[in-house]
Amino acid sequence: MRSSSGAILILGVLSLTGCGGGGGSSASTSVSSSSSSSSSSATTYTIGGTISGLTATGLTLENNAGNALAIASGASSFTFTTPIATGAAYSVTARTQPVGQRCVVSNGSGNVATTNITNVSVRCGADAEGAYVGTLTGSTNS
Repeated sequence: MRSSSGAILILGVLSLTGCGGGGGSSASTSVSSSSSSSSSSATTYTIGGTISGLTATGLTLENNAGNALAIASGASSFTFTTPIATGAAYSVTARTQPVGQRCVVSNGSGNVATTNITNVSVRCGADAEGAYVGTLTGSTNS
């Protein structure tokens, strides 16, 4: 009796395994298809722009208070290495100034749309910190 009930159990399992093929494969394909489309990553774009007047070393730019980028003397353009997702904010600043120069960032903040940001401008010039700028009038030489 024992061997016949074991054989019936094995036959039952085999018959169930063979029956479920029709509807199960299309459901499986559908699930697989939807899971692969939901695993796609967000679209990202780079942040960059132009540099003018940089004649010294020591300029480091950063985006969003991170992603530091050292800029070589004489460089005329830059692109951050870490891309930013569509809709995310970016904020480019000069983290460190070059030796003897002062650099100013223009168009350095906004939100990424659907293209690389290429219009950030970094202008560098002589460091005039502490210099007097103005016009001297009324001076007499006695």
